Amino acid sequence: MTQCFEIVGGDGDQSVLGANLRLSRIQRDWFDGTVNWAPDYTATGYLTKVTSEGEYKGRLIAITSNILTHIDDAFQMDGAASLIVHLVDEGFSKGTINSKNSSAVGKASVYKCGCNDEGIY
Repeated sequence: MTQCFEIVGGDGDQSVLGANLRLSRIQRDWFDGTVNWAPDYTATGYLTKVTSEGEYKGRLIAITSNILTHIDDAFQMDGAASLIVHLVDEGFSKGTINSKNSSAVGKASVYKCGCNDEGIY
């Protein structure tokens, strides 16, 4: 079953986080569930694709927990989590997601939400 999320606002780059974004979690053989975006900083995360209409539709976004919490634990309480949002560079197709091929655009409230297997709400 596809997991879907919605980003509702956030601090940081408002060109990305200024409007709600719907995301669908995707699986890729090359993604090991981590983002290495600073020296000695590896965070657990999900790789997602933007499914909502707009400038970022189809773009990859990695959402990660902070260093102290595993991303699965961040959603345990109520289906919502405060996560770091990483906009993956256009044209990136495989490898390790890091600060050379993505931008940490801010921290946002991310909510689990329902969708079908195609990521449609």
